[in-house]
Formats: sequence, structure tokens, C-alpha cells
Amino acid sequence: MPRLISPSVGNFMEDVLQRFDSELIDLVFCYIESHRDLLNRYLDILSEQNGRQLRMTNSQIAKSVCQHYELVSGEIKDNPNSKLVQSYSSLHKND
Repeated sequence: MPRLISPSVGNFMEDVLQRFDSELIDLVFCYIESHRDLLNRYLDILSEQNGRQLRMTNSQIAKSVCQHYELVSGEIKDNPNSKLVQSYSSLHKND
């Protein structure tokens, strides 16, 4: 029988996951940066396109994340931790 989550833990995790969702795109790009093999593959994709499609490539990565987690784009954030993007969209559940 599954254990119920207490209201205090449930409320806490709702806040944590809401913040996580809002930073998920930036976190994905940080993850790419921190794994050499993924970074090399990312750079290979960009080089195939002669770097002209950086925004499109990054947008497609973001859309893939949205689809995978069933989230929708929200406000634009201009303070990424990743060096691969200049801005990113926060994500949230489609209410």
C-alpha cells in the first residue's frame, strides 16, 4: 500500500518542483555543458549548420524538454547559468 505524503512535504515539494520547472531549460543546457560527450554532440550539431541556426537548435532542445515533461513555456529569463544560451523560457504545467 503506497504511503501518503504529508501536507507539509507535499506543499514543500510543490514549491521545489515549481522552481525546478521554471529553471529546467537552463539546467538542461548546464547538464549538456558539464558532460563533454554531450557538449561535443551539441557542438557537432551546430557545426553541421555552420552555426547559423543556434537559436533554432536551442529552441528545438527546449521544445523537446517541454514535450518530454509535458510542460509549457512561460516567461523569458535573461539570467541563465549556462553559457550555451543567452536566455531561456521558464516552464510550468498547463493548468
